[in-house]
Amino acid sequence: MIGLKLEKFKIVLNTTDGEYGFECEFKSGLNIVRGNNSSGKSTLVNSLIYSLGMEEILGGKGEKTLPYALKEYVESENKDKIRIVSSYVYLQI
Repeated sequence: MIGLKLEKFKIVLNTTDGEYGFECEFKSGLNIVRGNNSSGKSTLVNSLIYSLGMEEILGGKGEKTLPYALKEYVESENKDKIRIVSSYVYLQI
């Protein structure tokens, strides 16, 4: 059996207000993603599935499966909508 080991994951959002992003490293064994509601857990998982080329599992094809937070806008701490110009997902396997 051949296993797939995820090592690093990075999301880069180029917005009209500058660059935003997220980066994490996966350790050997079980990795748990936790956070408050609306903190980006689902966006992280959807992005991970998309970067593996398995987006049809989510019921779509191509960028239709990506959430608005990777295509349209991100919310600032003040809840202002900041328009996304481009976004990238990097996965190190």
